[in-house]
Amino acid sequence: MNEETPIWREPVRGFYADPHLIARPGLAALEALFDGHQLPPPVHYLFGLTFDAASEGTARFSMPASRWLLSPQGLISGATLALLVDGPLGCAVQTRLPEATPYTTAELSLSFLRPVNDRSGVVVATGRSVHAGRTVALAEADVIDGEGRRVVIASTRCAVLPRIELPEGFASESVPEQVEPEWETPHPYLRPAVGEVQPQEVFDRLSGLEV
Repeated sequence: MNEETPIWREPVRGFYADPHLIARPGLAALEALFDGHQLPPPVHYLFGLTFDAASEGTARFSMPASRWLLSPQGLISGATLALLVDGPLGCAVQTRLPEATPYTTAELSLSFLRPVNDRSGVVVATGRSVHAGRTVALAEADVIDGEGRRVVIASTRCAVLPRIELPEGFASESVPEQVEPEWETPHPYLRPAVGEVQPQEVFDRLSGLEV
């Protein structure tokens, strides 16, 4: 593929976690991204969403506020920012879970304090575990823009699912080290954005249906 090939015609870039990682406690499973035993998932290569750090009870993700993420109105939507905060919220919960214990987001709430656009720099979301029970876990997060301003406050409720009974010999030590391949072209979010942002006068002049 060359740089003239539309992104949607290229093979997807990205990787998935080795199933054996579930045999690790939550925090240790997340650390696979930092110790060479797991490579980033597709969303990292598409949006630049990056898992930066994790420790007991907390996790941090970042994402460049690029033009690729703009809506027709020239802003990054709440739905896109939800993609950013769901990672550190969930991972903050995961750091406090034992091995072989799956979980899933049951509720996600975002309160927006100021708009985010392609001039907001790299936005950083830090999640903090509030409660980790047998069936329910809660976490909260702040999103800070490139100028150090808080732009979003978020929270989540996660459902903690029953522990998985692992087969005998199913050990996390079976996970091999991973090597990042050499890519022929820049990742999608690093390329010039394709699309159109409408000027404000369009929204002032036309109804929602006409837009």
